[in-house]
Parts: sequence; structure tokens; C-alpha cells
Amino acid sequence: MTAERTVDNRAAVDVVRRYYHERHRQMNLAPADSDIVYELFLQAFHVQYELVQAAFKKGQIPATLAQQLQQEIVFDETGYIQNQQAFLS
Repeated sequence: MTAERTVDNRAAVDVVRRYYHERHRQMNLAPADSDIVYELFLQAFHVQYELVQAAFKKGQIPATLAQQLQQEIVFDETGYIQNQQAFLS
């Protein structure tokens, strides 16, 4: 790529080079620890739930919206737990 790099295409060549370096880095990473990934997903769902609760408590959203959002969070969490292997591969 260095041979193809000119003043006019320098930025584009650098973007492609960074992409390939990042892709190479990702392919050579050790597999993610499934327990850590699972814990992070559960924490994320918990934080979403707390944000909805806080917004409702402050009067930023009505009860009906809070209930809808909580149901969606529970639905997404259930889907994750039932299909967690798909998220780890």
C-alpha cells in the first residue's frame, strides 16, 4: 500500500491501512471469556432498567412508557439468556 500512497489519496490509504490493522488485531485476539460477556450483558440490562426507573421517578416519562420499556428490556434479556451462545460466537 505504501507504493500506492500519494498526496491525493493519502487519507484513503491510511483509512484502509487502519482497517486492516484493526481487523488483524481482532482476528488474533483470544476468545472472549463467556462468563465475563454474560455478566456484562446482565449489567447492561440492569442499567437500562434503572434508567427507566429514574426517568419515571423524575417525571420525565409516563407510567405507560416506563412499563413498555421495562417489558422490552425483560424481553431482550430473556432472548439473550435463551440464545447466549449466539452472542459469544
